[in-house]
Amino acid sequence: MIVGRVCGAVAQIRLLYFVCVRIRTINKKEAQMSDKSSSSSSSGIGFFGLLTIVFIVLKLTKVIAWSWWLVLLPLYGGIGIIVLILLALLIFAIIASK
Repeated sequence: MIVGRVCGAVAQIRLLYFVCVRIRTINKKEAQMSDKSSSSSSSGIGFFGLLTIVFIVLKLTKVIAWSWWLVLLPLYGGIGIIVLILLALLIFAIIASK
């Protein structure tokens, strides 16, 4: 029973990987075919932007009673992730140098 579930999960992961690789290949081909000479930029709203909008709507509808600095905290999520990665690299470099 467990083996069947594991095999099914592995099959789903392989399918997901195949789909991601295929989408990436299509996106690369589309980028090569485009005539734009300007640098590429991402479009749309990211995870942290969407989370901020959700928190603002919840605050304005009085579903949550958080202070505004907590509501707007996800705006600094991308910066926080970069700082954490740099901090982890610094710690790894210090440990590796010993």
